[in-house]
Amino acid sequence: MIDALMRHHEPIVGSLTALISRAATHLDRVSIWGPDFRSRLIDFSTRGKLIRGSLVAVGAEVFGGEPDADLYEVAAAVELAQSFLLIHDDIMDEDAVRRGEPSVFEQYRRRGTESGYARTGRFGESMGICAGDAAMLLAFEGVALASFDPALRIELIRRIAAAIADVAVAQMADVANGHGPGHVTEEEILSVYRYKTGLYTFSLPLCLGALIAHAPPDEMEMLGRWGELQGTIFQIRDDELGLMEDGEDTGKPAASDIATDKQTLHRLKLLAVLPGTRWEHAASYFGRPVSVKQLEEIRAALGELGVLSEIEGRVVGLHDESISVIDHMRSVGAGAKSMLRDIAEFNRERRR
Repeated sequence: MIDALMRHHEPIVGSLTALISRAATHLDRVSIWGPDFRSRLIDFSTRGKLIRGSLVAVGAEVFGGEPDADLYEVAAAVELAQSFLLIHDDIMDEDAVRRGEPSVFEQYRRRGTESGYARTGRFGESMGICAGDAAMLLAFEGVALASFDPALRIELIRRIAAAIADVAVAQMADVANGHGPGHVTEEEILSVYRYKTGLYTFSLPLCLGALIAHAPPDEMEMLGRWGELQGTIFQIRDDELGLMEDGEDTGKPAASDIATDKQTLHRLKLLAVLPGTRWEHAASYFGRPVSVKQLEEIRAALGELGVLSEIEGRVVGLHDESISVIDHMRSVGAGAKSMLRDIAEFNRERRR
């Protein structure tokens, strides 16, 4: 992780911990699950890379803003929104591991087993849904309590709400793509990338920070476009890592995307070129757990049939377009442009 992002980790962790701990005043009086939820949420939310929260600070810095306690409150809120999405995503994908540890619903399933609860699988999922919902609502509470001008607070909340709603509908498309009988097109996959990752992971936090720094609207729009391009690269790289790297590198079980038949560009391109090759039989591997040998066959096919190089070419094109966007930002100084280029290079080259 590069310094432009890493240097914001400590204050974001502090803000996350404070925001969640502050909620004890109302959560802990509800039931014994209040303290339990807060403890799990602090651990889960602070274990991530905190990229989205860090990008809130970057968005402000690009336009000369100085990150302060209120900005980090918004950064923490964005990370809580991410926790909400990941907690629910793990339930939908039936992923028992997240960030190298039991996912939240799996933690609750184990708690249910230890306590002698009935139907512990259902119990874990239900508790995970509640935990995710509460995390998202605490995010809104955090922004609402920041000492910004009321109009700015409303706009920040509006943008977060709209972006998360878009992610939810994009997730519905992703789920339908994975369960439906029809062929999923490249355009449909890219649309999911755009709304689930491009506009949410990069554009949203960058524009929140830019708003706080009172950025010129046209320049903020350009930063948002840069973020969308970077977010698409981020998702493509995530999909590649899910196929090509082992679980200890990604924090998720190796080949989980193959077992769930996740609809990715890599899968689409590979299935298109498999027929007639010595790996033709590998098409049947998607949608079920695979052995180490089968995983290695898929990895070999991706490389030798040119899928990885084709998609890497697309990544290079997106990267180059994003650099062009930076070059056209007139009110942004050389130092800020250099920071954005460094982030773009890190995003393009990252391997975890």
